[in-house]
Amino acid sequence: MTYQAELYKKELGQARVERSNDDWIVEARREAVRISAHAGFVSTVDLRAWAERTGTHPESNLAYSAVFKGKEWKATGHRVPSRHEGGHARRVECWKYQSTVYRREGAK
Repeated sequence: MTYQAELYKKELGQARVERSNDDWIVEARREAVRISAHAGFVSTVDLRAWAERTGTHPESNLAYSAVFKGKEWKATGHRVPSRHEGGHARRVECWKYQSTVYRREGAK
């Protein structure tokens, strides 16, 4: 399979996950914005802890990373170890929410 075909297959899978978890993703983004504002950054580790506390789990674990799609989410370069079973303490990215509402064109 070519690189283009692999990329297309990956994008289709991501779109399928987002569609089947769209309500959860909206709710999780709201929580991620709140955590980022309070702590300065947020990761999937924080979202998994929130999901455990509230009992609001996505249909697919791939939905956790979909929360951080969009221009308003910036990777901080800081990584924390995952804590969930099956995560194998793999290091996951921390994200910072940056509102794009009032940003001028060309501003970083």
